[in-house]
Amino acid sequence: MGLKSIIEESAPFAIRLLWVCFIAGPTFWLVVSALKVLGFDNTVIAYWVQAVGSIGAIVGVFVVANWQMRKQQLLREEQERNRLLAMYAVVRSAAKHALSLDQFAKERPEDNVFRAFWSDGLSGTFHAALQALKAIPVHELGRAELVIQCLSMIGAMS
Repeated sequence: MGLKSIIEESAPFAIRLLWVCFIAGPTFWLVVSALKVLGFDNTVIAYWVQAVGSIGAIVGVFVVANWQMRKQQLLREEQERNRLLAMYAVVRSAAKHALSLDQFAKERPEDNVFRAFWSDGLSGTFHAALQALKAIPVHELGRAELVIQCLSMIGAMS
């Protein structure tokens, strides 16, 4: 990890702004001092200070707006990723419940044993998984084969 990446990851906006001030402040002072040495009077220097300050303010507004836009984009991407992970977790949980029920049924338990397990907990978790699966907006899954698989799973579980 390079020094640049360490600074970018650890330095918030205020610290970066402070570094800009440490660079811009002395540079600005040197320029004003040089103008005085060259014989410019205070009103001309004031005009130049105002012009440079206006340009700096415009650049600063652009930089801050760009930074905020980039942060918002990253936040939106993270929220979308979390939403997709939540949908994946619902589908995965429903599939595990269906597979565990299938495995239990393949063991061919006696009818009264199956009914007891169903009423004691399998029914509730299975129906909860099915309802969660039905709540997924399948058109947002992204690919046609995922929509088909999700709808097939809902149909099989129903």
